[in-house]
Amino acid sequence: MEKFVIKKLLKQRGMTFQQLADQLGVHRVNLSSSLAGNPTLSRLEEIAKLLDVEVMDLFAKSTQGEMTGYLEYKGEIYKISSIADVEKVMKKAKEKVE
Repeated sequence: MEKFVIKKLLKQRGMTFQQLADQLGVHRVNLSSSLAGNPTLSRLEEIAKLLDVEVMDLFAKSTQGEMTGYLEYKGEIYKISSIADVEKVMKKAKEKVE
């Protein structure tokens, strides 16, 4: 399952992925790679602004488990599907503090 619904939002607005990349001032391949990996919060905010939606509207809704969401820590976004995922992010945060 894809984690973003950006292509769906683009289609609703009659835009192409190439047009989005052009408006962001990046190459289409670089944008695609960024979204396939771990995009920065600032990049997601830029996309949300161009599409006139909230950042959370860019994410596909999950139908699994009781806990789902995304957590941003120091510019990186982590998918949260369980308490264990939250604990992993907390562990990283503690390691960076110590």
